[in-house]
This record gives sequence, C-alpha cells and structure tokens, in this order.
Amino acid sequence: NQISSPKTLGLLLWFARQTFKAWEGMLKHGYIINSNFVFGTVWEMIRPLLGPNTFKIQVFGSSKEKWMPAVLQNFPRSAIPERYGGTKDHKPVEVYG
Repeated sequence: NQISSPKTLGLLLWFARQTFKAWEGMLKHGYIINSNFVFGTVWEMIRPLLGPNTFKIQVFGSSKEKWMPAVLQNFPRSAIPERYGGTKDHKPVEVYG
C-alpha cells in the first residue's frame, strides 16, 4: 500500500527526475535488457515525466535478436560479455556480485 500512495509515488518521480538531471549531457546511449512487459509498459508511461535523457534509453525484452543489433551499433562485440553474445576476450572494467 505504501508504494502506491501519492506521496511515495511523488517522491519516486522526484528522485528519478533528479537522477536524470544529473546525467544530463553525460548519457549518450542507455540500454535496459531482459525487462518484462510490466516494466516496459510503466517505462513508456513515466518516461516523458522524467525528462529528455530517458529518450536515449532503449528498453528490450529477452529477445537477443532485437537488442543485439541496437547494442552493436554503439559498442564493439569485444565490449560485450561472452554470455550475452560478445567475444571471449571481453575484460570487464568492474565485477559486482
């Protein structure tokens, strides 16, 4: 119930706007991969409220045939981990988890 209260939703939107303002001029391309239908639908609804940087972010489901060509337009295959279709010589900058 708390997450759907108007105060909470207002705070979440405010936080998201502040985050996207901080990215202004820094974000060239963004990709969200393996999103589900609900996230994709909600993203399309709130995206205009968050500012122009959100239009630089593309949201894709789990179909590699759809997201891989978009990612490869901006990144070489060697920059993508092998498990996602990149090359074996991929070296991550940082590993979390």
